[in-house]
This record gives sequence, C-alpha cells and structure tokens, in this order.
Amino acid sequence: MLANVRDIGSVGVISDVAAWDLPPNALTDGRNFRVSAGKVSASGGSELVSTEGSANGEIGHIEQSTDFEGTSAWLVCHDSGIDSYESNAFTNIYNSGTVSPSGWTSCQVGQVSFFNNPAIGPIYFTDWAGSDPVTELNWDPSQTWTEAGMACRILQSHKNFLFALGCTEPDPDTGVLTYYEDRVRWSHPCEPNGIPYTWQGPDEDPSSLAGYVTLGRGGAIVGAESLRDSFVIYSRSALSVLDYTGDALVWRRRTVSQNAGLIGRNALVEVKGKHYYISTEDIIVFDGNQAQSLLHNRLRKRFASTLNEDARETAFAVHHKTMQEIWFCVAEAGYDKPNMAYVYNYLDNTWSLRDLSTERVFAHALYGNQPTQVK
Repeated sequence: MLANVRDIGSVGVISDVAAWDLPPNALTDGRNFRVSAGKVSASGGSELVSTEGSANGEIGHIEQSTDFEGTSAWLVCHDSGIDSYESNAFTNIYNSGTVSPSGWTSCQVGQVSFFNNPAIGPIYFTDWAGSDPVTELNWDPSQTWTEAGMACRILQSHKNFLFALGCTEPDPDTGVLTYYEDRVRWSHPCEPNGIPYTWQGPDEDPSSLAGYVTLGRGGAIVGAESLRDSFVIYSRSALSVLDYTGDALVWRRRTVSQNAGLIGRNALVEVKGKHYYISTEDIIVFDGNQAQSLLHNRLRKRFASTLNEDARETAFAVHHKTMQEIWFCVAEAGYDKPNMAYVYNYLDNTWSLRDLSTERVFAHALYGNQPTQVK
C-alpha cells in the first residue's frame, strides 16, 4: 500500500520523541538534507572552483576584507603567511615564516584589515596590491608590538577599538615574558580608516582611553565577538560582557555565565542580534543576557558523545545567509578537522546533519560576497 505524506520532513530531525508518537512528516534521523520553507531538499556534494591549493601550505583561517582602494578579496591565512584569492588563483602577499595555521585571527575597522598570529604579532593591511602592503601594528608612537615585547593569542575589533585577548607581556617586576590567559587589553580608538595611536593606558599617556582587565574566572580566553553595543568575551567555562559606557571608564564588565564557555575561537557567529556558538557539550544561543541550549536532548547526547575532544579548537561556525542557516562544524572521533556539520535553520527552527567527510574535512569556512578584482 502506498500512502502520501504531505510536507514530509518539514519539521526537521526530532530525535527525542519515539517514532510512533511523531506525526508522519517528522524525521527521527537523517543527514545530507536541509529543511527550508517547510520543505526538505538534498544538501550533499560541493562544487570545486579551483584545483590549486594554497600557494604556501596548510590553510587555517579565511577572511574577506576591503582595502583603501575599495578592492574586496578573500585573504587566506596558512602556515607560512597570507595569500589573496581571486580569479581561481592564490597570490602570496605576506610571508610570515613558519607559524601555526590555526593561530591566525583577523578583524577589520573601517577599511583597515588586521591580522594576528601569536608567533609574529599583529599586522595590518591598507592596500593589497601595493609593493609592501603589510605593516606591523604599533604599540605606541615609538615602537611596534614586537619591539615592546607584547603578543596576544586573539585580535578582535569592537566599535572603533581593537582588543587583544590572552596576552603575553613583560612582568612588571621581573621583565620576564609572562602569558596571562585571561587578560584583555583594548586600544585607544582607531583613527578614521586608520590604526590606534597607542595601547598604553592613562598612567603612561593621560590622553589615552586604552587599558586592560584580567577576568579572573572561567579559565583561558577562547574568543570574542561584538553583540550590539557590547563586547562578549568567551572563556573555557564562562562568558563575560564589556558594556560600552562612553565615559572615562570606557567599559563596564559583567559576568553572565560560568558554565557556558566556547569550544574554539572560530566556533561563534552573530545573527540578528544574537550569538550562536559551540560550547564543550552543547550548541548555545546568547541574547546578551541569557545563554540557552539550542540542541534537543538526544541530538545533544549525540553531539557530546561523538565529539573529538583533542580537536575541539578546530570547530567553527559559519552563517549561510542565503539559506538562513548556521553550520556548526565539529571533528568527531577519528578526525582531526571538522567532518560533521549540525545545520540549524533559524527561520524554521529546524535541525539537519551534513556529513562533510564524504568529500574532505574542513579547516575553516566563511560566507561572503563575490570579491572584486585586485587592481
């Protein structure tokens, strides 16, 4: 006997409820499909746009940025520098020497792109097509970060400030370089389409708004992202918020949660005024005040039981705007880079699974516009 089922799969995967208690159009398991506008369609395969790998090595981070000339491009960070990608080819624009490919972070203020790898210190780009497009970031008007003996694990921006997270700097008493895993430094505001003139605080420069804070809880800082007027800092087991005050204090700090940390620095996206991110045993949405679980019970158990803990920092999240989806990509047992995507459609509030291992594992992904030609 054949039976027609209207809108089959339109509510996504519901694994918490026994199959006999679900409506006929519900799915209890499945992968490589998506739910959109109440309909199910295949979501497998990929399109190869270039047979060339990165010109210099293993890719760890991708950023799309715009320079002073209005040229937009994909910038690809790898284990020996940064390439620009256009016309299906990679062009090396910065040689860093040997570094960890997963150590790169990036941000943009105006039309200046900032990059950081702890092994080399912060750098910035103003014109990718120039003869020497890369400049080391200043610590103050007289010296660069490296000359001042400073370094950080993560460089991020919020409003027109730069933030350095997880800082290595000389001990004030002994001068010995010391890693402060929960320290946050912010710069003086950046000049319009420029860089901050100093990172020194008011004690050294009375006109400066730069400063720092040591969180003192939650373990090492893992990542951070803007959320409206606030800057949210994610540690291993906590999240803290810096609210902009607009006065001489600059920021007011509050701790929101001490059990909803971030799994890896790229495992976070902002969508419509909320943060969606991967925690150590869950996928969470944070609205600026409360952090709540997105996964339902059995899907959460699957996520936690299959996760490769040794590769948790390789996890990443990417916002697929056209499809109104967020892909939470993680490495499962037997893989050292993400092989599985938990795909959340925030319009329909539905889940599906995308198996990445049938094609290749992924180090990082980003959604963006088609780049313009490098001049």
